[in-house]
Amino acid sequence: MKKESTKFADGVIATISAGAVMRVPGVYRIHGAMISDLVRMVRKTPPTSGIRVIRRDGDLVDIDIHLIVEYLSSIPEIGKGVKEEVKSFVEKLTSVKVENIKIYIDDVHF
Repeated sequence: MKKESTKFADGVIATISAGAVMRVPGVYRIHGAMISDLVRMVRKTPPTSGIRVIRRDGDLVDIDIHLIVEYLSSIPEIGKGVKEEVKSFVEKLTSVKVENIKIYIDDVHF
């Protein structure tokens, strides 16, 4: 009997990740290309230009996330929260397993 499976585009994983990121206190926004961010704001969809999904073997992925955080927020707590939320959301909503998540703090918002 053939096992059926659903394949998820990188953009779907990035969008789910973006939604999870924005739930974490202290995150100001995902940092990406300015033009892409403006287009996303007009369409009212989560910005994904600062999120990169890297495919590994099978259904494993690594995710790189670029952030701007709020001033006076605990950056280690933000990083921990983002990793937990993204891993949880992606694995619950898809059949994809998240192997590694790298967080890059690109700026601090005052």
